[in-house]
Amino acid sequence: MSRRMKKLIPVFLVLVNYNLLMAQSQYDNWHFGINTSINFSGGFPAVHNTSAINSGYAAASISDTLGNLLFYTNSDTVWAKDNSIMPNGTGLFSDRTIPQDVLIVPLPDSASVYYVFTIGSSPNPGKKALYYSIVDMQQNNGLGDVIQKNTLLDDDVTNKLTAVRNYNQKDFWVIDKNMTAGRFKSYAVTKSGLNIQPVISAAGVPIRNGDYSGSIKASNNSCWLASTTQGLFGNSAVVEIFHFSSTSGIVQEGISTASIKHPYGLEFSPDNKKLYVGENSVAPVHQFNLNHQDLNDVIASQIQVSEYYPATYTFQLAPDGRIYFTTDDTLSLGRISSPNNYSWYCNVDTGIVKGLNYSTSSLPNNFNLTYKNSLSCDETYSDCIDPLDAYMPTAFTPNGDGLNDCFGFSRKLKDSLPFMDLAIFDRWGDRVFYTTDRFGCWDGTYKGKPADQANYVYILRARTNCGYAIKKSYVVLIR
Repeated sequence: MSRRMKKLIPVFLVLVNYNLLMAQSQYDNWHFGINTSINFSGGFPAVHNTSAINSGYAAASISDTLGNLLFYTNSDTVWAKDNSIMPNGTGLFSDRTIPQDVLIVPLPDSASVYYVFTIGSSPNPGKKALYYSIVDMQQNNGLGDVIQKNTLLDDDVTNKLTAVRNYNQKDFWVIDKNMTAGRFKSYAVTKSGLNIQPVISAAGVPIRNGDYSGSIKASNNSCWLASTTQGLFGNSAVVEIFHFSSTSGIVQEGISTASIKHPYGLEFSPDNKKLYVGENSVAPVHQFNLNHQDLNDVIASQIQVSEYYPATYTFQLAPDGRIYFTTDDTLSLGRISSPNNYSWYCNVDTGIVKGLNYSTSSLPNNFNLTYKNSLSCDETYSDCIDPLDAYMPTAFTPNGDGLNDCFGFSRKLKDSLPFMDLAIFDRWGDRVFYTTDRFGCWDGTYKGKPADQANYVYILRARTNCGYAIKKSYVVLIR
């Protein structure tokens, strides 16, 4: 076996394992916006736009474990896979003006029963309430029927609704946040059904009058919970980050920051080590590092990881392991292509998925159904790996034509890392260049004279979030 083949085999195994772990075929079909539909079964987002959905905000859709669409909803209407409205599938109590006012949760150990949670007007004037309905896919010749509708569960909630896996990896916790008190409620969904008696956690800042806007998400290992509050009517906006107990359903100690002025959408990376937060104003995407158990260190790790965009609204992790988000461009989606990577190496860009119908500010409100990365929330991470490989050129041509004349740090390195230095050596080990200036670069000269065309070894050091990353490689000087 060649050396090349020996190197390829372990990489292939890692990729196969990752894809198996990330496979969430139940979210292969996204229906949202105005007749917009996207399918991920091929490993990438294929735009079809064949949906009957009509929604400016709320959306949810669910498929079977093989990726076959079952049904979808805009929170007040439920459509079957053939785009027909389910029997009893209209008039669900909902708001339809908020991103997370609908959530689909399967009944554990059942292949046919699903809960549809919606947020609508409360019996108490001026408040919002959480309701649930039940869909049975064995009815209506396999197209489904809404067999129970609009049962009141909580009469005082915000527009934040999500769910997480239980520690036992079978059951679920449905989580909402109360409006008039700083507390969360976690409702258990087991094979016996929905437990209407919640686990109540006094955690987080109280929601002030008018501050409905924002989002809530949980990490796919059920260890972290994060919430944004936009801060309307002159109130201060906040991002809150909590530890979550998937055994008890308790939202544990938390911390908040007001350093992001207009927080809105948020999402966790697939490896549970990064949290991304966007703003519904001209702002960058922000990243928090979850390698720290101390929440103060998590808050202090906040960095910018993108250019300034007009707005980034809702974020959603997809079956392909990437995070997609909506922007002011209603005909396309943005994407975080490498969300497990630190800093700018997560690769944020807009206009990635094109060809949508006039869409929406919201993506389907999905949560993790099948993958639990770790059974322990006390895991200590060590991902202080060198993230620099993709951003240093392998050759340069110092010929004075203004193109690739100087070898140095890429723009992303300059913008994102607080300290770096670069040393370059010739084939005899003499140092021909050294700089600690992130804007400095080697112009191909040594002792005032043009250096020979040859291979040169360089050593790059950069201080990352958890120590120094060192890259040793070579660059070719071409004349």
